[in-house]
Amino acid sequence: KRRRLTQAELNEKRAQGLCFLCDKKFHPGHVCKNKAQVYMPKLVEEVELIEQLGEGSPNEDEIAETCEISIHALQGTQGYQTIRFMGYSRRKPLNILIDSGSTHNFMDSGLVARMCWRVDPCKVLDANLDDGNSVP
Repeated sequence: KRRRLTQAELNEKRAQGLCFLCDKKFHPGHVCKNKAQVYMPKLVEEVELIEQLGEGSPNEDEIAETCEISIHALQGTQGYQTIRFMGYSRRKPLNILIDSGSTHNFMDSGLVARMCWRVDPCKVLDANLDDGNSVP
């Protein structure tokens, strides 16, 4: 069972250069054996806007090729482009990190299950990190 690391544990792993998920030495190109499952929230308004654009609008493959996410968003840390909000869903508090340096935002699968949110399947995307690596 997966557990959430405390800020002290995250800092310790970062200082030792370890992967947050598998405890192996982290390096550029590191492939973690413990893959985290993430979900991409779907915004209905955005989909309708793309459909309204019609001809000449980027297709799904073109959008997928330009998908980027910052390392701060993956690690759950705050960078200079990250804004932290406190939100609520069904009267339960949520920490919401919005990273303006990412083209997409992701949600933890455990949170989705606990909140009983509906999940629509989406195309699997590779996300490009700030350091040049990509994550499936």
